[in-house]
Amino acid sequence: KRQPMRMPDYYNFSAVRMEFQGRDTLIRLWQFPVDRVTNGRPIFKYMPNIGYYCWLNSNQVAVHLNANVPKLAIGDVRTDQFKQIDQNIGRCIRQLPSGNLVYVKKTNFGLWQFIEYNPISQQTDIITSTLPEVEDFGVLSDGTLIMGSGSKLYKFNRVTDSEWAEIADFRFYGINNITRIAVSKTNKIAIVAN
Repeated sequence: KRQPMRMPDYYNFSAVRMEFQGRDTLIRLWQFPVDRVTNGRPIFKYMPNIGYYCWLNSNQVAVHLNANVPKLAIGDVRTDQFKQIDQNIGRCIRQLPSGNLVYVKKTNFGLWQFIEYNPISQQTDIITSTLPEVEDFGVLSDGTLIMGSGSKLYKFNRVTDSEWAEIADFRFYGINNITRIAVSKTNKIAIVAN
């Protein structure tokens, strides 16, 4: 998620911030107090190029590191250390109700797959393929994956579905080319589209 979000401690929120230092641009993850007592601080002082992120708990955050080959890593706020988990990933990182991470793994052959990562056992599992060349998704409270393609929204639940199922078509509202999806804790879906 690139948008600001409440941190697990509930007293702060985090956001990706662009900083301009001379001719250089740093993209870092920052934390800000909800009560605005201070101006905030970088969470990882020496780790630039964090594009997207997902909090696992109060001490660990999964991050999408922008690079020629995008990487997924887990950072520990106590030590400022990062452990690389995967590479060639999509920009979305979400947490499943189980606490596991889900992200999109891209291949050079156009086959993109949802990967579930267990941060405790460090095991990965393939959930399903994405819709063709779509990397943005949301997760409902029961673990159902939501993706958009064109004017349509689709869902996939590994327990009940064998393939992606269309759940809405917004073309009659003039909404096309869904590019981003966010899901609230109460399963309200927000989309960004043309």
